[in-house]
Amino acid sequence: LQYEFDPQAISSLLSKLTLDTVRVQFQAKILAERCTQKDTSYDSPMELLPIDTAWLECWAGALRATGTLEESKDIATKMGLHLPPPNPFIPEDLSLKPAPADNPVVPQLLSVESGVSIFHRQDDLFKQPKAQVTFYIYSPYFHQDVSSYLKTALWSNCVEEALQDYAYDAQIAGMGYSIQLSGGCLKMALSGFNDKLHVLLEAVTDKMVSMTSVPEHIFGIILDTFGDDLRNQAYHSQPISQAQMRFQDLLNRGSSFPALELLETLPKVQRSDLDNLCQ
Repeated sequence: LQYEFDPQAISSLLSKLTLDTVRVQFQAKILAERCTQKDTSYDSPMELLPIDTAWLECWAGALRATGTLEESKDIATKMGLHLPPPNPFIPEDLSLKPAPADNPVVPQLLSVESGVSIFHRQDDLFKQPKAQVTFYIYSPYFHQDVSSYLKTALWSNCVEEALQDYAYDAQIAGMGYSIQLSGGCLKMALSGFNDKLHVLLEAVTDKMVSMTSVPEHIFGIILDTFGDDLRNQAYHSQPISQAQMRFQDLLNRGSSFPALELLETLPKVQRSDLDNLCQ
C-alpha cells in the first residue's frame, strides 16, 4: 500500500500496465452457451480466449498517439469514451464542528416522535468531517414466517444491486451504504463525509421507495448469489462454523430462520412476490 506521494513508485507501477499483460473479463448469462469450460469452485461455465487482434491493434494505435489534449479527446471520442459526469458525493465543506465540552460517552436519546427514536453522539477522537448514520426499521412482517423473512432479505439485496449506479461514485468519495435484514429489523447504514451524506441518503431512500417492481435481471442476479450463499452455509461450512450458526439460530429464534429452512423456501419465491414490498 502506498500512503505517500512517490512519483517513481507510481511510474514503476504504471509501466507494468501493458498490452502484453492486459486481461479482459466479461460476465453475462448470454455468454453461457459459448463457455465450454468449468471453474473449480462452483462448476460455473467459463471460457479462456485470446484477446481479439482488432482490439489490440486499436489500443496500440491509441498508445502511439503524441499525447496532446486534442488528440486524446479525438481518439477517445472515436472509441466511444468520455469523461464521467461530476461526482455528486465529493464533499465541498470539510470544516469540523466542535464537540460539546460535556460530550457523553455513549449516544444519547435526542427525541421520540411518531414511533421514531433518534440517538446521537459527536465524535471527539478521530476528529474527521465524517458521520455514520444507522436506521433500524422494525416491522412484524419481517419475521412473521420464513417466506416473509426471505422476501424481505431478497428485496433488500435487490435494492442494493439496483444502487450499483451510485456505488462507484460513493466509494471514490469515501462514502458507503448497506441495507440488510439483521437482528429482526431492516438495517440501513450510511457513512462518509457529512457534507454530502444527505445526498447519499436521498439516493438510497428514493430507490427503496420507487422500486415497486424488481427488474427481472436484478432478481435473477440476487436469486443466484443468495442461493449460493445459503448452500455454502448449509452444506459447505466447516464444523465449527456449523456449530456457531446453530447457536445463532437458537439465540435469534423468532427474528431469523436457519439457512436450511430458507434454502427450502427459496425456490417458491417469484419475482412478482417482491412487488410493492416497500409499501
